[in-house]
Formats: sequence, structure tokens, C-alpha cells
Amino acid sequence: MSLFRATPGNLFFSLLASALFLLSPLAKGDSLSQQTLLESAVERLKTDGLLIDTDFSRRQWLSATPRLSLMHWQTNDDAIGSNETELVLELEFLSPAQRKLVNSSEKLVERYQQLQQRQLELTASGVIRELFWQAKRLQAELTYAEKVTTQLHQLQRQTQSLVEAGERPAYSGIIVKQQHQRALSQVAEKQIALQQLERVWQQLTGVNNVPLSLQESVRPHASTAAHPALQTLQLQWQLALNATQQTVAEQKSWGINAGYKYIDAPNQSENQWGLGFSLPLDFSKSLNASELVALQQQQSELNQSLRQTQIRLELNIANAQSQLEQLKQKHQSDRQNAELSHNAIEQLDNLYQQGQIDTRLYIERLLEQLSYQQAAQLSQIELQLANALLNQAQGMTL
Repeated sequence: MSLFRATPGNLFFSLLASALFLLSPLAKGDSLSQQTLLESAVERLKTDGLLIDTDFSRRQWLSATPRLSLMHWQTNDDAIGSNETELVLELEFLSPAQRKLVNSSEKLVERYQQLQQRQLELTASGVIRELFWQAKRLQAELTYAEKVTTQLHQLQRQTQSLVEAGERPAYSGIIVKQQHQRALSQVAEKQIALQQLERVWQQLTGVNNVPLSLQESVRPHASTAAHPALQTLQLQWQLALNATQQTVAEQKSWGINAGYKYIDAPNQSENQWGLGFSLPLDFSKSLNASELVALQQQQSELNQSLRQTQIRLELNIANAQSQLEQLKQKHQSDRQNAELSHNAIEQLDNLYQQGQIDTRLYIERLLEQLSYQQAAQLSQIELQLANALLNQAQGMTL
């Protein structure tokens, strides 16, 4: 009598049910936890190494620090001369053009910070996707190894009964026991690998448990122009231009001088008040040679980075799409083999019951057929991972 006569179909459907459970869509509560998971991973990725520890205030009206100057003139002839003391306050105000550049700079910086946050979220999404699907693969492998161990343990007991009844040689019992010990070793290996991965998950995400599922959007091919890496490079050039324009405009501030003078003459003393204005007369936007060369060099470097990033992103997307299509074909083939393995195991059981194959060959062929069922489950996980990696390559966060 064979252990597997009535159980191969049950094992197949158990594995299939496990796969569907692992890949089930997110419930509403899972969606919230997924957002929390992403936020936690982003916080873990942030570094405290490059913080601005000084509070800088934005320019509102003044383009430079106010200056207060004091001047005293002492006469060398007290009979006809006078002593004078002068106090002057110098203020430089932003011109309308400078205020426009400052406002534009603040908007660019805000946009840049948003892109940096998106890039950080994309990096965190990549970490979560990679670890999540590694965990799901290990969980599936562990579940399979545990089921095989259970089946071999039952086979070991039945084989021992057959050996005692003289229907199988003692060698058969030894073979089954060896296979059972090997299966136990594989279970232990998968458990250790899964525990190690869970520790890495906790360290990188700040979340104790790997979620049951991970929601991925199925979207059409996205343009690389929307990728945060490209948008960041383009924005860096806009920031560089804005900084250059502010440098050019530094000498074009509007000035106001307020002064007070005290005159101490031999016959009388006098207090004078004064107010002056200064406006730039040069309205050109010229740069000196070194500044122009530096700007052109920065433009060249950013253009090169932009082209390289564009090519890299397009290649990554093309490779991810190709991998996804290949895995679709592979999964279809694996599913067909898994369906065929059900009948193959029944035939194998019949041959073993009739004594037409020995125990070693029976176990080898049985595990081979079961591996087809496991391959169908793993290829489904790999297919989901490939879809996640395509979203990652297109710059889509979780």
C-alpha cells in the first residue's frame, strides 16, 4: 500500500491554495499598513550626516546686511574751522527683478525637495519589493519542504510496516529514512534563511512582520521623462541658472542712505539730516569669462548625466519588460507540468504498489513530480516580482 495514492492531488491543491493566499489582493486595512510600511522604510533610509544645523532666514526686502558708519572730522584751526561728526545708515534693497529671482528660487528648491522625497520613496519601495518577494519565495519553499517532510515521515512508517511484513527489503526502510533526514535538513535551512531575511526586513523597514501581500499597480508603459532621477537632473540645471542670475543681479540692488551730521563751528552749532537714493545704471546680464566657463562646464556635465540616466532607465525598463514576458511563458509551461504531475503521481503510485519499481526510484520520481508543482508556485511569485521590478524601473512607488 502506498502513502501517496490518495494524497498527491491534496498536496497539489494545498500548494496552489498557499500560492493564492500569498498573492491575494490587499484589503483596505492592508493598504493603510502598506503606506505606513513605506513611510517607516523612508525614515530608516534617511541619514543624519548632512544636516543644515544653522537656521537660515529667507531674504524678504534687503539684499545685504545693513551698514552703519560713523565719521568725525576734527579741525586744526579752532578759530575759523568747525568739527563735524557724521552718522550714516546704508540699506540695500532687492530690486523687483531680484525679488522675482528669489521667489523663483524658493519654488525651485521646494520642487527639488519634493523630487528628493520621491526618489527616497522609490528607493524604499525597491527595498520593500525585493525583501517582500524574497520572503514569499522562502515561505513557499519552506511550506513545500515541510509538506515533503511530513509525507516522507508517513512513508517511513508505512515502509517499516512493509519491511516487518516481509513485503519490502530492509534496505527500503533505510532509503526512506535517509530521504527523510535530508528533507528535515532542508526545512532547517529554509527556516534559518527566512529568519535571517526577517531580521533584515525589520532592520531596513522598522516593521516587525512581513505583510501577507503587497499591492502593485498594473499600469501602461510610463514615460521615462516622469522618472524622478531625470526630473532631478533637469531641475538642477534650473537651479544653477537661477543661482547665476542671482549672482549677476547682486550688483543691481537699490540703495537708500540715511544720514545725520553734527557741525560744531566757533560761532554756532548745527544739526543736519540727509536722505539719499542709488539705482544701478547697468541693466545687462553679462558674466565674466571664468563665470561663463564654469556655467558652460556645469551645463555639459548635467547634459552628459541626463543622457546617461535616460539610456540607463530605458535599458532597465526594456529588460524588465522582457523578463516579465519570459516569465509569463515560463509560468504557463510550469502550470501545465503541474497539472500533468497529478496524473503522473497516480501512475507512479500504481507502479510502486505493484512492486514494479524500487523505493529509491519511487522517491526520486515522486519528488521530481512534486517539484513541478512547486515550480508552478514559485514561477507565480517570480511573475509578481517581475511586475514589481517593472514598476520600479518606471519610477513607480508603492
